[in-house]
Parts: sequence; C-alpha cells; structure tokens
Amino acid sequence: MHDPCDRVPPHSHHRGAELFFVLRGTVLFHVGDRSISASGGDVVVVPEDALHDLENPGPERVYLLTVLSSDGGFADLLEHGIPTPLDADDLAVLRSL
Repeated sequence: MHDPCDRVPPHSHHRGAELFFVLRGTVLFHVGDRSISASGGDVVVVPEDALHDLENPGPERVYLLTVLSSDGGFADLLEHGIPTPLDADDLAVLRSL
C-alpha cells in the first residue's frame, strides 16, 4: 500500500522482471523514459534491469500486489523493513482478494 504522495525511489532488479497488479487506487509508474498511469484492475510489467519507480498522485491510498520473477534479496529487504499496521480499509482490500 502507498499513501497519497508516496514515491518509491528509482531502482532496478538485476535479472528479475516485476509485475504490479493494481488492486485499488491510481498509481503512476516511471519505467525508463515512459510514464504509465494505472488504476484498479490494471497490470504493469517492468522488464528485468529496467530503471523504474512509482508514485501515488493521490488522493486515496493505492494497493498493489507485486510479483518478482527473481528475488535478488528483495524479500529480505521487505522482511526487515519498518512494519506498518493495517487499518480497516487495508484489511478489506486484502479480504477481497
């Protein structure tokens, strides 16, 4: 989930494609020199090694399901990050999957 005005810094995944399933909200992806706006129900594929970032332009929270074709240590980063408590809206989105 990403709150309004959240932005993930530019990065790439060595030898790993990334798929984003937009569950709810609208998100702006920057992949190389392209910008892609995606909303609930859309899928965005980022090729391996492609420099990319994403941002939530608001006004609502964005929910994404992200799949990496190759971990490359990303799971460890997520597991040891800062935990975020889930509110009622978060749980509703997860329960609808």
